[in-house]
Parts: sequence; C-alpha cells; structure tokens
Amino acid sequence: MLSPGERPAWAARLLRTVDLCAAAGDIERFGRDDRWLRENISLFRKDFPGMFIAVHERRVVASGKTLRETRQKVVSTGLDPARCVIKLILAEEPDWIL
Repeated sequence: MLSPGERPAWAARLLRTVDLCAAAGDIERFGRDDRWLRENISLFRKDFPGMFIAVHERRVVASGKTLRETRQKVVSTGLDPARCVIKLILAEEPDWIL
C-alpha cells in the first residue's frame, strides 16, 4: 500500500522518461491540426475524396489510398506518423440516423 503522496514505481519511471512539456505541446498542436482539418473538410473532400491525408502543423504532408501508403509517405518526409493527424476523407458527409 502506498502512503499519501507516494508514487508507484512505474509512475516515477514514466515521469523520468517523458518530457511533459513536449507532450503538452504535441497534444496542443495535434488539437490545432485536427480542428484545422475539420474546418477545411469541404476543401479536402474535393481534392482527396476517398483518400487518407496526414496533417502536420496545419499542412497536408501526405496522402494515399491506404493508411499504410499514407504513413509510408509521412515517414519519407522525415516526420513521425504518430505526430500527424491522419484521417480518411470521405467523398461525402455521411448521413447519420439516430
């Protein structure tokens, strides 16, 4: 049992290996990229219907017919796919029945 204020060993190791400031910046940037993608989805539907696109810093950095192809193109640009917003762009907005 841990005493109040004591961290489990795994948490202490994690805090030593993770740069929390960098992680917070990544989360903030990811949110901006996702919001930018959603705000411009109509433009992307015209240019990338039925394709995956990867966005990094509010810029389309790669696209492809498959997720694998798109991720490979991201890697070829020197970026980490985990740091990009990658989404499938549907040709039309789906009809939702609730």
